[in-house]
This record gives sequence, C-alpha cells and structure tokens, in this order.
Amino acid sequence: MIVFKDKGYEARSDKPNEDWTNQALYILPDNSEIAKKIKQYYPNYDFVVNGKGELIDVVEILVENPPEPPSIEDRMVAVEETLLMIL
Repeated sequence: MIVFKDKGYEARSDKPNEDWTNQALYILPDNSEIAKKIKQYYPNYDFVVNGKGELIDVVEILVENPPEPPSIEDRMVAVEETLLMIL
C-alpha cells in the first residue's frame, strides 16, 4: 500500500511495497495494522510519526456532527422530481 500526503492511498497486488507512482509519502505492507487502520479511518485520520519522520501509527479524527445521509424518502422525491423534469 502506498499512502499520499493528502491521506489517500492505493494498493496493487502486483507491486506490493513499491511506489509505482513516485508520489507516495509512505509505503506500507498491505495487511499491516497501520494499513488496516488507514482503510478503516479514511479520510478521517492523522499520521503519527517518530523523530525520524517514519510512520509508526495513525489515529482516527472524530468528526463532530457528521452530515446525515439523505433519507430514502428524500432520495425518492429527488428521483421523482428528476423524472418529471425529463418528461
């Protein structure tokens, strides 16, 4: 897995532990604990680095008042309105 400065990440099974983009900030084993945390917390995490600048962990950033997803009813109304505009 490669991790970018913007906290995005990519993984390729044919190129494990390799920065094929030449833009990675960190390179991690795909099944490492840190990689699992990044996948779980993305995009709400921060890097934890040691004095040498090496990634040693990530911590979850708790988002206050995350936006509520639209209800099914609201989504159906939006679909209905779109269909009426098309017709």
